[in-house]
Amino acid sequence: MILPGVLYFTSVISAQNGTITSGGDAAGSGGSVSFSIGQLDYTSISSAEGTVSQGLQHPYEISEVTSVAHQPLDIAASLHPNPVKDYLYLNVPDELWQGLKIMLIDMQGRSIHEEQLVDQTTIIAMHESIPGTYFLIIQNEKNQIKTFKIIKP
Repeated sequence: MILPGVLYFTSVISAQNGTITSGGDAAGSGGSVSFSIGQLDYTSISSAEGTVSQGLQHPYEISEVTSVAHQPLDIAASLHPNPVKDYLYLNVPDELWQGLKIMLIDMQGRSIHEEQLVDQTTIIAMHESIPGTYFLIIQNEKNQIKTFKIIKP
């Protein structure tokens, strides 16, 4: 029975949500983290150009760090994909790669991988690396030339 003079209405408000079993936030002297456990809806599609992931709690960060004074050589190197799952591809144009080497280091400054560049394209295996943040440094015999920040989810 509808009462005269009374107006009935409903509204629905939606936001990003997902079905998870647990989650929360944790903080300490080393930083903070937000996490979810038991996320039911998650998909990931990968190709040579990159990776697309659908779901909750996905950080996205691409950055190039260049803080070296008096760089004698400025190269247009490119690195992809970033974030990386299995392999990184470093491209140094033309013959500029000659005499350069790369170093992959973790956030604690430990060297993970070093090699001399022998071609325009270098493939760096990351499939056995633990998730985290890494730096790929390109250098010649005297100076750092370029540094890339790499995310391994």
